[in-house]
Amino acid sequence: MIAGIGKGNDGDDCDDSHQPSTRDRAVGSGVVVLEENREDSGLNQLTDADIRMPAAVVPGSQLTSAEWQAYAQALFTGMQVQPGDPIAVQMTNFEQMPLIEAMARAAADQGSTLTVLEPRGSLSSAELLESAETIESAIALDASFVSLTSVNGLYADELHPEELLAKQDSELGGKLREQRQALYAQSFGQIDRAKQANSLRWSLAPCPTSDWARGVFPDISPNQATRLLSTTLAKAILADKPPEVLREQQQSLRRRAELITEKAQTIEITGPGTNLRMRMATGSKVMPVDWETTQGKSFSFNVPSQEVFGTPAVDSVQGTATTTKPIRIGKTVIAPGVVLEFEQGRIVSVQAKTEAETSALLQIINSERKTDRVGELGFVDSDNLIAQSGVDFLSTLMDEQFGMHLGIGSNYSHITGGAGEASSEKSLGHYDLTIGSKQVSVVGISNSGERMTIIDCGSWAI
Repeated sequence: MIAGIGKGNDGDDCDDSHQPSTRDRAVGSGVVVLEENREDSGLNQLTDADIRMPAAVVPGSQLTSAEWQAYAQALFTGMQVQPGDPIAVQMTNFEQMPLIEAMARAAADQGSTLTVLEPRGSLSSAELLESAETIESAIALDASFVSLTSVNGLYADELHPEELLAKQDSELGGKLREQRQALYAQSFGQIDRAKQANSLRWSLAPCPTSDWARGVFPDISPNQATRLLSTTLAKAILADKPPEVLREQQQSLRRRAELITEKAQTIEITGPGTNLRMRMATGSKVMPVDWETTQGKSFSFNVPSQEVFGTPAVDSVQGTATTTKPIRIGKTVIAPGVVLEFEQGRIVSVQAKTEAETSALLQIINSERKTDRVGELGFVDSDNLIAQSGVDFLSTLMDEQFGMHLGIGSNYSHITGGAGEASSEKSLGHYDLTIGSKQVSVVGISNSGERMTIIDCGSWAI
């Protein structure tokens, strides 16, 4: 049952004076066709001549060619792609083509091959079967996979391909969805299975689109919005900085992860509306978002990333947390200020600003879906470039970098360790809820009782 609201500290000890207060709308039914030029490597070789942007795509005022090139190179640095490494790009929106063109050039410059996987919802059944072979070849060659993420469906009136399939499926008595799910498992499901086995280098990276920009910046013209989102994302991935800056940042996060693992077995988080305590799972490590595959290849799975993360003991989470960033569920955007109350690890109360928002949250956070427990704790400061931008990106990848966050649902104990005290129940989802800000502080407590401030008023203290 869901009831009641808890309260946390008011954050009076922190000074918040420095706290900053897309669906492919033009694509329609356009389809990108990449000419195949198979070499002995088994990958689709992609060159400038192979790429054709669909005439229907109108990307608006995004980035110049040079800016896209810097963006692509920054992604490769963040992903830890090495010269000569095969790369596979999973496109999720046809408006991402300018970035893919830049990635093709950057890959060629460093002697790498690039394979492009079109949005799966746009593929016919025959094309899904063909993609299964392409994905299998890329995995066999130890390609570095990256999924370009954009926030789609905020403004478009037409149905997204997946929504169209759902509509057709209802008319056919459920047979279409069953068939498509089997094809997804055979094709793109290979990527998920390789991730679970830790045998795949994979990353998520943002790509600006006009629909996403309109949702983030609704009060300016679409072209201005697209340009502003594009330049903001470029700065977030450090496209304007030399690669050494990102590498130093990654090293700092590794050191913090090691220190938290060593000296913080219990975590206390306090701030306005938040007073939360939990114990990290025995045998687990706090980690940055980069590690090695079973083949010994390093990669980063979020680009950009300002976090280190760990797995809490499933029954240990106690207290109240209040969200500090919007939560997007499809086209519904839930305002910050959602209050969650935990007892013995379970969410027993969810209260949003309105009844409709609370109801929407309860559709995804509930015991039936096994999403009423914390599977991940993300340690993030609120001084980083993404937080300083003050932008509500309406994207989990970006908004979770605003500060401390809770991952509700499935856990990463297969990576961090601690599976013995993590939830063994299979969750039907993972939802990151940001609870950090310049008024939130975090303290770690060792098994011997020694206290260590980890984050002080939103800033790293270690």
